[in-house]
Amino acid sequence: MKAPQYVFARLTDPTTSWDAAASIDNAVTLSQLQSLIISLMGIMQPLTDEQLHEEVERAFGRRFAPSTVRSRRSELEKAGLVVGVDNQGKTRSGRACWRFTKA
Repeated sequence: MKAPQYVFARLTDPTTSWDAAASIDNAVTLSQLQSLIISLMGIMQPLTDEQLHEEVERAFGRRFAPSTVRSRRSELEKAGLVVGVDNQGKTRSGRACWRFTKA
């Protein structure tokens, strides 16, 4: 059984976008990338966005823009399938950042 994907509209979207999002059946299946992200977070938790990006590229064997992976992770977080654990992660530049895991 596949986990559901939830549909959202942005706060800046017009009313028609909100109506369209509300009309879509929320039982739509996850994308291949979203499914992989959930799997990785279940195995290698917790992960920063940078770590997740590296693991996704390794698993797919091809390059992704970091923003693509962050966006899919964010969608999963909004759907309640991924949660922020703490802000104890470190970026490559040494700054604190959030770590995420499977809900």
